Amino acid sequence: MYPVKNFTSFNIFLLTISQHFAINHFMKIEIPKPSLSRICMVYNLLGELENEGVTLISSNEIGARLGLGAHSIRKDFSFLTEIGNSGAKYDVSNLRAHIGRELKINRKRKACIAGLGRLGSAILNYDMFSHSGYEIVAGFDSNINIIETLKTNIRLFPAYQIPDIVKNEGIELAVIAVPADAAQLTAERLITGGIRGIVNFSPSVIKINSDSVFISNIDVVKEFQVLSAFMGLNEED
Repeated sequence: MYPVKNFTSFNIFLLTISQHFAINHFMKIEIPKPSLSRICMVYNLLGELENEGVTLISSNEIGARLGLGAHSIRKDFSFLTEIGNSGAKYDVSNLRAHIGRELKINRKRKACIAGLGRLGSAILNYDMFSHSGYEIVAGFDSNINIIETLKTNIRLFPAYQIPDIVKNEGIELAVIAVPADAAQLTAERLITGGIRGIVNFSPSVIKINSDSVFISNIDVVKEFQVLSAFMGLNEED
């Protein structure tokens, strides 16, 4: 298994977009965002290990699986309440359950997608959400033709209905995948409905006036630039 380098939030999305939902939802906990990101990566890894039948794992082994230093893993765990271990190793099931309870990422939560172009429709039908505890219950778009022709089992609505649907369905999390000029209005509609966490794929910076709403901005061009910089630093002239 190749290690995964934790460069940026875009890499975390490639592991699973659900981690952004977890990060957005619990930033009020006093844990630095890089540490919270890594803890979510560990949580997902532990789920994979459970499926493989692995029962014990050390911080060194976790680090090797994720391409991280063991010292970073232990430091991240220090932000949580005491985690029991068996000698030099952690019980995989107990550790995953502990992280789930501590960060409340073991709860089922509803989410929606705003913007059903190529990216939004792909995310809408991403089948790993249900395995991660997140249920996509609605999709929104301003183009009625898209709503009428997109093939999906998820209910679709015009964008102007966002506040009412979000409130009535108890949706807490959202993905914004609309053009830049529609991003701010879309965010305002989502927040009016009661959304608490947003993963923003729009190139526009969203401005909010609420301490109870958390946003993760994912700019693919910026992520390419960061990755290119890492590559350039390791290339010979």
